Amino acid sequence: MGLKSDGLSSLSFDKVQTLGEIVDHHGGQASALLQILIDLQMRFRHVPPSVITALAGMLRLPRTQVLAVVEFYSFLSVSSLGRFDVRFSDSVTDHFLGSRDLAARLCQRLGVKLGETRADDAVSIHLTSCTGLSDQGPAALVNGRVLTRLDGDRIVQMADFIDQGIDLDAWPKNWFKVEDHVQLAGLLLEGDLPMGASLDRALRLHAADIFSEIERLDMWSVMLMRGSLEPSRIGSFSAGTRRMFLKA
Repeated sequence: MGLKSDGLSSLSFDKVQTLGEIVDHHGGQASALLQILIDLQMRFRHVPPSVITALAGMLRLPRTQVLAVVEFYSFLSVSSLGRFDVRFSDSVTDHFLGSRDLAARLCQRLGVKLGETRADDAVSIHLTSCTGLSDQGPAALVNGRVLTRLDGDRIVQMADFIDQGIDLDAWPKNWFKVEDHVQLAGLLLEGDLPMGASLDRALRLHAADIFSEIERLDMWSVMLMRGSLEPSRIGSFSAGTRRMFLKA
């Protein structure tokens, strides 16, 4: 990827080199914008406005489009985040499990306001949307890595680790443990459908037939929720669904 792009003249040599390496790594494709931004965030701890300008020029995108992506995703930021970026899940379940209280306690121990970065750039603490681990909450992310089953004792230890600058790899391994709670795997998780089989089947159906299939599947879902379809029959139900999609 050539580096003669708009906005590069305002960047330091190191930033130009880093930006060029990351863009080249993703083939210089505008379709990889989000992943490029994530890599820049990880490298610089934010996406500087000057980098946004240069990146827009390199990818031949409007600057407003690149900025809009940065502003849309909460894990991207135009202002510098702490070396430890902690994000507590604020889903309804985590909230009821005390995530906000734990976040407030960590803020108090570290002397930083929620939603801000400490003056020494050591830590920033935010709330974020659901991390998908409500069954193992309160949960949080630190530098993108998952922390599960947080409690008061762990908050105290976290504060000490952060103040001492202890690398995440040296934190207790069980803090990052994510348990697989999938109890019943059906067609979605264990099916052997060839890639594209469902779409191929749908393309061969008329619109009315597609709606009929959707209604039939929805009926089975309702039966499962109401308990009128025995769990013991789910195996044959999945097999029948598989045949439905694959039949000529």
